[in-house]
This record gives sequence, structure tokens and C-alpha cells, in this order.
Amino acid sequence: MVVNGTIILLNDKGDIVSKVGRLYTNQTEVSRITDYLRNEFTNLDGTSRPLPPISYGIAKNEKRTFSIDDNVNDIIKASTSYSYTFIYKQKDFDTQSLNSYRGIVSRLNKENSEITQKYIYLQKEHAKVLKQKKQFQLVVFLSLAILACGVGLLFLNDSLKSTQVELSEANQTIFNKNQKISELNDNIETLNENLREETECREQIENEFSSFKSSLNDIQPFIVKSTSFNFDTGWLSFDYYSFRDDTITIQVKAFGENSYSNSSSIPIEEGYHSESIYLSRDLNKSEWYSFELLINNKIVGGDMH
Repeated sequence: MVVNGTIILLNDKGDIVSKVGRLYTNQTEVSRITDYLRNEFTNLDGTSRPLPPISYGIAKNEKRTFSIDDNVNDIIKASTSYSYTFIYKQKDFDTQSLNSYRGIVSRLNKENSEITQKYIYLQKEHAKVLKQKKQFQLVVFLSLAILACGVGLLFLNDSLKSTQVELSEANQTIFNKNQKISELNDNIETLNENLREETECREQIENEFSSFKSSLNDIQPFIVKSTSFNFDTGWLSFDYYSFRDDTITIQVKAFGENSYSNSSSIPIEEGYHSESIYLSRDLNKSEWYSFELLINNKIVGGDMH
């Protein structure tokens, strides 16, 4: 999520900050993260076990909250009894790639800041040297003036030699400073090259995400976000996000003490929309049913009602 930079990102100091003020304004990225988590949970099918029967002694909206350091048996017991069990982790959740990315950003920012400060300092030193050089030139002028006034030739000769030595030292200092500035400019160019490489890496990741979205569109036309069932009318309503405009045949099933099913051809529109499909009015509202929405015998959504 940080590398993608759509919802959260790294600032110039390497800190994670939010990019959006309201999460619902970026439903595309939220859907991408949801799909990623769904796929990761699918990979756990080989080690998963069915939940025990529903406990009607606990409200279906009841929840429990734990820390990752809490007793594991308590967490397992709560997860098989309550509708919602939250387990929080307070540290060690950053990946190695994120830590590396954060380190590079922080280091580049620090190095750029240090180089800028050094550059300003060297500019000031260079100005001082130029000022000293002008002062040396003034000393030469005054020495010539003294010579014109009749000061002895020996004094003038010594003064000129001293001035030449100082001027040579000043020129050497200026040369050394200019060489240092050249080296710093080379370092800045290297840092800019590193920044360009990081930018290309990010663009590659964004292209891969676009390819993933296109692949998902080929597998199924839309993603079901949520469902609701009206026991009085027998209609199942669902909110969805569609990748395209299309007309598809959807099958709905409900499983309880009795099973019910129906199918219907409905139009879908690209983006976020809602739709309904009739199932049956014979369902007992005092019972819980497991609802499934299928396309070509593939489950694309569902819930308990």
C-alpha cells in the first residue's frame, strides 16, 4: 500500500502518512486490497476447518478484541463463537522491502539536506575568498602608491613578494573549494539517478496492478460488496462494483433447513451500483440462511441473513 502510494505513502522523512482525507473516495484501491486479502485467505483452504454450529446465545453483531500477545486458546474460542473477532499487532508488521524503501527515502532526504547545507557554506567561503583576493589587490595598489611616494625599493620588493605568496595561497584555496563543489555536484547527480530508479520501480508496480485488474476483469465481470435479504418480499439485494457494462445470468441460492435457488438474467453497469434478484418468500425469517450468488457455478458473493 505504501509503495503504491494511493491511500498511504512515505513522506520526505520516511514516515508513513495518509494521502486521502476520506477512505471512501478511493474505492478502487480499497477493492484491490480486499481482493488481495481474499486471495491470501483462499490460500489457507488446505489448513482450514469448518466452524462449529452458530451459537444463538450470542448476538450476531457481537465482537471481541484481542492483542496478538493474548492467550491463543482464548482467541480461538472467541473466533468460533462471535461474529467478529479482532486481533491487533502493535509492532514487527513492516516488510523488509518497506523498511528498505523507507531507509532509501530517509537517507536520500538526509543526504540532499546535508549537501545543500555544505553547498551554501562553500558559497559563503568562496565569497570570502573573492573578497580577500580583492583586498590583496588593494594591498598591491597601496604598495605601488608607497613606492611612488619614495619608500625604499627594498621594502617595496619584500611587500610584493609577500603579497604574491598570499595571493597564491588564496588562489589555491579557491581551487580546492571549486574542486569540492564539483565533487558535491557529482554526488547530487548520483542521488538523482537513484531517485529516477526508484520512480521507474514504482511505475512498474503500477503497471503490474493495471495488468492484475485487467486479468480479474477476464475472470468475473463484477465483485459483490454486500448483500441484504427481505424475508417479506423474497428479494435478495446486493451492492457491487463492475469492471464493464454487460448482461449476465446470475444464480442465487440459500441454505438452511431447506434449500432454495433461482436464476435470472440482469444488466450490470460499470462502477459501483446495486441490483436485486428474486429468490423465494418461503424462507423463515426466524432462521439463519447462507446466501450465495453464482455466475457460471462460481461463487462471486454471499452472506448470512
